[in-house]
Amino acid sequence: MKKILIAETIDWNSSVQIGSHHYARHFLEHGDEVVWVSQYIHPLSFLTGCRERTKYAFSLSRGARSSEHERLSLYMPFTILPCRRHWLFDSKVVGKLSLYCTFPSVKSVLTKLGFDKVDVVWISNPLLANIANIVKHDVLVFRVNDLYSGFKGMPSCVVEFEKSLIESANLVFVTSKVLAKHVENLGGKGIYLPNGAEVEHFLSPMPLPADYLGIPTPRAVYAGAIEWWFDTDLVASIARNLPDISFVLIGRREGVGDSAFSSLPNVYLLGPKPYKELPGYYQHADVGIIPFKVNEFTAAINPNKLYEYFSAGLPVVSTYLPEIKPLRPLVKIAQDSQEFAAFLREALKEGKNSLREERIQCAKSNSWKARFDEAMAYISDVLSSRRTGAA
Repeated sequence: MKKILIAETIDWNSSVQIGSHHYARHFLEHGDEVVWVSQYIHPLSFLTGCRERTKYAFSLSRGARSSEHERLSLYMPFTILPCRRHWLFDSKVVGKLSLYCTFPSVKSVLTKLGFDKVDVVWISNPLLANIANIVKHDVLVFRVNDLYSGFKGMPSCVVEFEKSLIESANLVFVTSKVLAKHVENLGGKGIYLPNGAEVEHFLSPMPLPADYLGIPTPRAVYAGAIEWWFDTDLVASIARNLPDISFVLIGRREGVGDSAFSSLPNVYLLGPKPYKELPGYYQHADVGIIPFKVNEFTAAINPNKLYEYFSAGLPVVSTYLPEIKPLRPLVKIAQDSQEFAAFLREALKEGKNSLREERIQCAKSNSWKARFDEAMAYISDVLSSRRTGAA
């Protein structure tokens, strides 16, 4: 049994389940112990953050065993010195001190949870990079799954923390070829390990969601964050030109209000849904969409929702993302709103049964289990070599 510390930007209970959630679950299934460390909170969180999330976060500031699994612990540090995009707090010095200015201390909480010494520190949040200097470990993994500097509120010094992690990590996993180049530009070498899907979760039949009772078919579904990289103008234009198609948007919205689609009765904003309920929304839709803006940030994305759509057998229409280009013709890639609308019509005409088995097979070859096995092979090699050297 190994001890695994995972440092992430997203909370364990988030409706958006990302790669680290799936790796953590596979570590647990493997018989390991896991502590999930979320992005720290700070005094300003109580003024600027969601009240429910802040209350949840503060309850974990001393760490706690999860009710979900006996070998899973959750922790969210509380610091009085957050590294943020503000001239007072945007510096590498502040970033290094953040985890030393926590109450209670990071060291004391992790010791109480039994994680003062771990086998693997797995970091996907560069702002928590310094946790690798606080916790004794055998292997340091840095999983690069986004261009972090593109996130709202992320301090400009985040690139310095990326560089520091790349220099000190035993393994650097990247989810896209663009991120591999990014790591190379920072002086490292990334191991290409794309995102995946929990195939059986999305393939097992689910009943029609109650929300869908008032939403006519055909349905085009999107599930994920609706933030600045989501092309609101594109979706509004397509929905306006295709009034007979229902556009179902599932996920939290940051900076995208109801007014963006208020004049479009065929756009349905359902808000975030629990991960366990998503299969029903996919299975009872007719096509999955990925309407991202095309820019440097999205070019680095390997969208795990693509593999989720495929797992449910859905045809997919997307804007241009380099990572999904090799998967044509299983996914239709549009260059503009007119082509996107035309591909939607084409996908609906072909029906879900066209290339369905090929899409499901593609998802199976990109399962989280396959990704975990590959990651574990690399981690086991490092652990073996270090322990052999120490013998």
